Amino acid sequence: MCLGFDGRTVSAEEADELAELLAKKGATLQTDSDLVGEIWEDRPALSCEPVMELDVKWAGRIPC
Repeated sequence: MCLGFDGRTVSAEEADELAELLAKKGATLQTDSDLVGEIWEDRPALSCEPVMELDVKWAGRIPC
């Protein structure tokens, strides 16, 4: 089994956590494919603008 998604959509920390959880189940993680881009024919170009980190008060937080 393999879970695949565009690795640009999650943080490196989230990807590492997913990979660890999947490994326990004998599955792998593939994050180097733009799966939506392969089928979205008239997709606008992706932004080249730098990202910015939002404060937790704006972005929320993941429950512990």
